[in-house]
Amino acid sequence: MVIPVGAHKGGDIGYEIGLAERLLHGAPLFVHPPPQGSWWPPFATIAVLPFALLARTSLWLAKACWAALGVAGLVVSVILARRWGWRPVVLAIAAIALPLQNTFEHLNINTILLALIVAAAVDLSEGRETRAGVWLGFATALKAFPALLLAYLAYRRWWRGAATGAAVAGGLTYAAMLPYGAVGGAREVWAWFTLGMHAHSFSGQPMQKLARLAWELGLPPLADVALVVACLALVLVALRRRPHADDAPYEVGMVTLTAVLIAPIGWLHSFTLAFPAWVAAIRGPVVADLPVWRSALVLGGVLTSGMLGHQFYPAAFAFIAGNNDTLGSLLLLVLLLLQRVAPARALAVASIDPHVA
Repeated sequence: MVIPVGAHKGGDIGYEIGLAERLLHGAPLFVHPPPQGSWWPPFATIAVLPFALLARTSLWLAKACWAALGVAGLVVSVILARRWGWRPVVLAIAAIALPLQNTFEHLNINTILLALIVAAAVDLSEGRETRAGVWLGFATALKAFPALLLAYLAYRRWWRGAATGAAVAGGLTYAAMLPYGAVGGAREVWAWFTLGMHAHSFSGQPMQKLARLAWELGLPPLADVALVVACLALVLVALRRRPHADDAPYEVGMVTLTAVLIAPIGWLHSFTLAFPAWVAAIRGPVVADLPVWRSALVLGGVLTSGMLGHQFYPAAFAFIAGNNDTLGSLLLLVLLLLQRVAPARALAVASIDPHVA
């Protein structure tokens, strides 16, 4: 179902196919911004080239193939994540239902990023930091904001992984523009960066998720900065309380979710990447009273899933309708923090056998 629907719509990949067509003709890429938002990074343009060539025959077919690639990314993510239990995986998919649907509706790149990020979490879980760095380097080259995960590797002193990821991301970004020459390639990368810094939306609202939340609540501009700092502080506090047991989905998921929240440009479909954070929160540990904990998880999941839509809120709470994803994700961050900092006597570890869950 998602393939024909995405092929019928798929505005995001349509714009990128048009940009890749300029590359095929040797024309400068980053001259004008897209209608809203920002162009994908230079390496993503190279990745789209085969679909641009296919679009010369049939744009619908090119979009359908991109949608199929997105489905493959989701399938790979689920298969890799099943090591942490089928129950958390299934419930995590439910918690990102609308962002996932929105990803396929717009044919964005999120499920491909998700597969790379989950693969990195698996490799970190098994002590393969260098290979994890490769996956994260590719993710950063495709969409930029996963670079926060490279900073996470450095924070954990996984220097080889961080250096490998940075080299992969930087190398792919620059190499993608070498058709314009050594100097021209650097110029194209800089042009992409500067255009991205001036991204705008149709509505004129802030494009960063936390900034939009502050704007809709009527808070001063500095509130956005405070929210960004608060999110980063939550993550640092959680990371400082590292448990003895492996908890790769927790840390990778929490950092990824924070990257989505603080990225300069955020969309509903970006919260597809909340998947590993939801897997971590659902698999446990359970904090304090079980019914209260489950109620908090349900509330966060209902918000991020988008299942309530817009019509359920009274006018006084209209801002919730446009900020379901952000509010639910902030609640999820708090719940993840509690899993690390709650007193030991208040924890009841949820033991889930990944082979039977």
